[in-house]
Amino acid sequence: MKDKPVVLVVDDQPQNIELLEAYLAPQSYEVVQAANGEEALEKLSGGQIDLVLLDVMMPKMDGFEVLKKMRADKKTRLIPVVMVTALQEVEDRVKALEAGCDDFLSKPFDKAELLSRVKSILKLGYYRRQLDEKEKFESVLNQMDEGLVVLDDKFGVIAHNPHAFELLEIEPAKIPADLLTALAGRFKIHCQGELAAALGSGNLSFELEREATEKFKELILEVRSSVVRPPEGEGQSIVLTLRDVTAKRSLDRMEWSFIDVISHKLRSPLTGIIGQGAVLRAGYKGKLTAEQQAAIEIVYDQSLKLSGLIDKILKFNQLTAEPLGLPKEELALARVMGELAGAAAKEINGKKIELKIESENISLRMHKRYFELILNNLIENAIKFNDRDPVKIDISAKKTPAGITLSIKDNGRGIPPEELENIFKGFFQVERYFTGSVEGLGLGLALVKRIVGDHGGKISVKSAIGQGTEFIIELPA
Repeated sequence: MKDKPVVLVVDDQPQNIELLEAYLAPQSYEVVQAANGEEALEKLSGGQIDLVLLDVMMPKMDGFEVLKKMRADKKTRLIPVVMVTALQEVEDRVKALEAGCDDFLSKPFDKAELLSRVKSILKLGYYRRQLDEKEKFESVLNQMDEGLVVLDDKFGVIAHNPHAFELLEIEPAKIPADLLTALAGRFKIHCQGELAAALGSGNLSFELEREATEKFKELILEVRSSVVRPPEGEGQSIVLTLRDVTAKRSLDRMEWSFIDVISHKLRSPLTGIIGQGAVLRAGYKGKLTAEQQAAIEIVYDQSLKLSGLIDKILKFNQLTAEPLGLPKEELALARVMGELAGAAAKEINGKKIELKIESENISLRMHKRYFELILNNLIENAIKFNDRDPVKIDISAKKTPAGITLSIKDNGRGIPPEELENIFKGFFQVERYFTGSVEGLGLGLALVKRIVGDHGGKISVKSAIGQGTEFIIELPA
């Protein structure tokens, strides 16, 4: 950000430039000089100029031509220009106005008049830029496929695009003073905790549901919010982005229902296999030969593994089919991380685990079960996809201005860059051929992303092949 307004003085007479600089510099203006039109346009291309004092009478390219070129260039078209001239003819002033001049300054200069004009024209330039940005913003809003609403800190509507009000069933002529109250009367709100408090605290993801009736179909809106705080910390704005996910949720429910039925159908005969396997391996049906004992151990172990996979599918289905329902509680991260991570970091295939945990004295509002699922899945991944011995896992939590940042870093083989955008999708694993040699179903990261998103946070990943992977979770305070 610039400390001083920058004024470009364009004149072919050095003494005129020196005089203007002598007046402007002591008033905290930064003066940039140009001796002709070509040099002026070159200085303007840098994008740092706030105001131009432009002499009319110059050789080669006069002030009128410079002004026309400025107004034709989208980078310089909004910069205010004061024409400096000794000419008093009306036709010259009309010509300057037609070219896009904002004001005039006559030679010889009057210091008080000069400073007054510069101050007022700089304000004009500021408001012109603000109006231009507002028009651009509204243009983008109106072209968005998603609905967008900007609220003040009292939940009044500051700006919106037409699509947002269509989705929210609000008439543009009847904008509610409190949008949250209006939404509560129209939709069922699926949100962790009290919505008003959650919206003001940081990023949030929640859903609005209009249940199906005899007259209307079901409507489900996914809403993501973010808080925009000015530097002084007052008068914050809340930006809501709305997306119609009705069709997607309907398809999801069909998939979840199918998976749920199949999983239960598989579990019933599998329970019988495990039970009979346990009877046989214990010798209750007669003594087994060594070869038979080895065979039944394989059957029993693989049955247990299959049962574990089915349990994971059912758990994933249960946690993704509906909004997370367990209430938030206060978690002291230093204690809870040590307790949960220590239990999750178990040796696999004889690999040793070196676990390092660092946490500031901070608390997180989340049900312990959800936090356990986050840690368990990320630690399991760090071990499962690691070809090093020992496996090193560093877990840290620290407070940030926006909330809490959790990091889980390993020394594994890394993730190829082209796969990074896929790893949070359900049933996806970073394996060249889905042979089943890597345990699991690729549901862990999808589940972690769901939990983090439902708590208004976001998860990202940094990885380099051969150097390891770091998952970074940012949660609002």
